[in-house]
Amino acid sequence: MSAIDIDELRAAIRFCPTTGLMWWRYRDDVSAWWNTRYAHQPALTADCLGYKIGTFKGRPLYAHRAAFAIVYGYFPKQVDHANGNRADNRLMNLRPSDQVLNMRNKRRRSDNTSGITGVWLDKPTRKWRARIRVNGKDLYLGSFDTKDEAAAARKAAEIEHGFDELHGRSAAVRAARDLEAA
Repeated sequence: MSAIDIDELRAAIRFCPTTGLMWWRYRDDVSAWWNTRYAHQPALTADCLGYKIGTFKGRPLYAHRAAFAIVYGYFPKQVDHANGNRADNRLMNLRPSDQVLNMRNKRRRSDNTSGITGVWLDKPTRKWRARIRVNGKDLYLGSFDTKDEAAAARKAAEIEHGFDELHGRSAAVRAARDLEAA
């Protein structure tokens, strides 16, 4: 991402940290046609898997990365959406990250059948099993008689390994936390 000059980005895009919205600025370095069509219009608004994205000087650019760079003056390795909502680019929701932190703030997979990340029913034995992935390795947490016991083991492992409190929670739970914070 270092190929994008942050000063040029700041000159081209106006960012509102409170709402997370962006607009193209009027620019002297582009044609009158571009300014007529795009100046003062929303910027980086195309949807790609829930993320806001667009192009800047012919290069793809995610809105959350642009917002972070405009405010803080650098592009971190990754930018994590704290509440898990990929389209929520408010500054309070963005934090510098790496792959480990980002993976510890994932929402529950859509193919999850137990409703709890890392917990599943082993049908042949009728036991509930739990595991957690830490630093690229699966850690088996045990086999349990009840789903609640497996969930408790999983939750304890999440705390022990520093997972985000919303890791594996549904979109509804994440949205409720946003309403509480507002």
